[in-house]
Parts: sequence; structure tokens; C-alpha cells
Amino acid sequence: MIPRVPVERVMCEKLLTLDQTESALRAAGVMTEHGIGSVLVSRDGEIIGIVTESDLVRKVLGQGIDPKGVKLETIMSYPPITIDVKGMLEQAYKLMGENQIRHFVVTREGAPCGIVSARSFMESIYP
Repeated sequence: MIPRVPVERVMCEKLLTLDQTESALRAAGVMTEHGIGSVLVSRDGEIIGIVTESDLVRKVLGQGIDPKGVKLETIMSYPPITIDVKGMLEQAYKLMGENQIRHFVVTREGAPCGIVSARSFMESIYP
């Protein structure tokens, strides 16, 4: 059973953003350095997408492409799937299933304020 709590309680507030012109290799390095599974992608300071570990594996490494030459804009998911900070975990679970995703952006008044991952979601259910 999914606890009836807002996503705000399980979201990670560590938001790292890279410009759309950065490489997949840079994104992988940032994720590794910070122990996270996704980075937000921006254009002119505005969030336009998200790149996850799965994107790197499926769209770059799994295709035998050199990650140095791949720009984030070509592999990002856009627009990012979002949920309001007051949204409930039940909604989050539904979003993950309907969109076949494991990371999504939490917003407050339309602005990104956190990330919920499948891992953080599961840890909230099975601590």
C-alpha cells in the first residue's frame, strides 16, 4: 500500500542543471560525482528537459556512440514530467507507470524544486 503523503517528503532537493549543449559524458560525470541518477537540462536558464542514467545507457552507450560527442539536447526527455510539491505519492506512482519513467521533476508554483526517483519512492514505502 502506498502511504498517503505528499511527494515533498520524499523528493531530493539536490537539483543539478547542465546546458543543453553539454555532452553526455559531462552529464555522466556529474551524476557519478554527486551520486544522483538524473540532471536537468536548460536552455538560456530555463529548464527544458531531463537526462537520466537510463537515457545515457539506452540512447548513447547501448548504441555504441561516444558520449563525448553527444549533446544533451539530443537525448533528453522533454518536456520533463512534473508533479506539484503537494501532489501525493499515489499520483507519483501513477505518473511513473503511465509515462514509463523513473525520475520526474517536482515543482512549486511552476518552478523546479526537487526530483523524485523510483529509488526515493521505494525507500518511502519500504524504509
